[in-house]
Amino acid sequence: MNIAQFDTYNILWPTFVFHYKYENYKQDKNQLVDTIYKEAEKQKRDVDSGVATHLKSNLKESDFNFLNIDNPAIHKLKKFFEQSLSHLVTQGFPSTGYWQPKRPMSCTIRESWYHITNDKGYHLTHVHPGTSWGAIFYAQSSECDLDSMNGTNTWFNFNTHQGTKDDGAEWFEQHYSYTKPPTEGDLILFPGWIPHDAAPYAGKEDRIVVSANTNFYYER
Repeated sequence: MNIAQFDTYNILWPTFVFHYKYENYKQDKNQLVDTIYKEAEKQKRDVDSGVATHLKSNLKESDFNFLNIDNPAIHKLKKFFEQSLSHLVTQGFPSTGYWQPKRPMSCTIRESWYHITNDKGYHLTHVHPGTSWGAIFYAQSSECDLDSMNGTNTWFNFNTHQGTKDDGAEWFEQHYSYTKPPTEGDLILFPGWIPHDAAPYAGKEDRIVVSANTNFYYER
């Protein structure tokens, strides 16, 4: 006697991560990287922000005002951030069919900074409190490698620690994280509450990223 009959299923609370590409980044890379190194020479300490130093090793981090520096290369990068964030709320997210803003929104880049990493430098798992969308831009990452997890970023399901570890949770354990190959010129936009990390990196050249914390507000 067949009692159970499959009906349907639901996917609850999907998480979206958006990818944007800096057009013709190769033309602007050297100027941006040189600018970042010049700013790094001015630092008084390795982690100038002074934030979560216990989670960071062998890296240089600026203060949280990088994209506001008066410099042509930084101006161009900030414009790319702003255009990508604008597209996110006007076209990117609405195209998923999951959410549509009720009226025009404006974006605030609240904090922005760079990381320069080498010699097995890393950033342990963390979140960005008070941030609706976090951003990571790969300024120099040609030696990062997905197969060896050299300098990769990974985002984790925020309920990872709730896994039961029995065989019934196998589907969950196989799909609880997302790792992006770090490609120069790519910008990743992700919800700030998603735990993520930066794996140890070593290479002939430094790994350099520019990150930001952003918030959106309905225009009055």
